[in-house]
Amino acid sequence: VLVAGGYVGAEAALADRVPAGTTVAGVDLGGKTSSEAREVLQAFADQRAAEPVSVAVGDTVTTLIPSDAGLGIDVDASLAHLTGFTLSPMRLVRAIVGHSTRDAVVTVDENVLSAAVEAMAAATLVQPVDGALTVVNGQPVVTEPVAGRQIATATTTERIAHEWLSATAPIPAQIQEVEPTVSASDLTTALAAAQTILSGGVWLETSAGRVELPAEVLGQALSFSENGTTLAPALNDD
Repeated sequence: VLVAGGYVGAEAALADRVPAGTTVAGVDLGGKTSSEAREVLQAFADQRAAEPVSVAVGDTVTTLIPSDAGLGIDVDASLAHLTGFTLSPMRLVRAIVGHSTRDAVVTVDENVLSAAVEAMAAATLVQPVDGALTVVNGQPVVTEPVAGRQIATATTTERIAHEWLSATAPIPAQIQEVEPTVSASDLTTALAAAQTILSGGVWLETSAGRVELPAEVLGQALSFSENGTTLAPALNDD
C-alpha cells in the first residue's frame, strides 16, 4: 500500500510538469508547468507567424508572412498529452528520464495560402518571348523564341504548407515553363517561306495582266505578323 501510495503521489506531483528534456519544434519546454509551457510556445508561435518565410523562384528569392498566408501553429494541439495525471508507469518514466522531441502542429488555411502563392506567381512570372521574323534590307532577320517561367502553384502551395516552419533555407518553388505562342518550328516554317519569296520575286495577276514584283521590291514591302501560332506573310501597302 505504501509503495502504491508513493507511486500515485509521484504521478500526481509530476502531472502538471512537462517531462524533462521535452522540445516542441525545437523549443525546450522540459520541467515547465502546463501554463508556463503554453506561454512559451505561444510566444514562439506568434514570433514565427510574423517572420518572413523565404521562397526561391529560380534565381529569385521572395518572401511571404505566414500569418498573412494562412499559416500558423496550433499551440494546444502541439502540447496535447505532455502533462496530465495518469497511472501509466511509462508516463512516470518519461517524466523522470525525459528527452522527448516532437513537431509542432501547424494550421493551414488553404484558401488564403493558395491566394498568397497565386500572387507570388503573378509577381515572379517571366513572360515568354515569341519567335519573330522581320525583313531588313531584303534579308529575313530571326528573333528566336524563348520560353517563359512561372510557379506551379498547386505543388508550391503544398510544399510551403509542409516546410514553412522547419525550413532553414529558402523553400524551392516548383517551376514550370511557359511556352511561347510562336514556337521554333513555327518560326522555321515562316523563315522558309520568306526565303522562297525573297529568292526570286513573285508574279501577280492584275486586270492589266501578270506583273512581276522583283525580290528587291518584296524585301521592302514584306512583313510577317502573328496569326495564332503562326507567322503570316503580308505586303505593306506603302
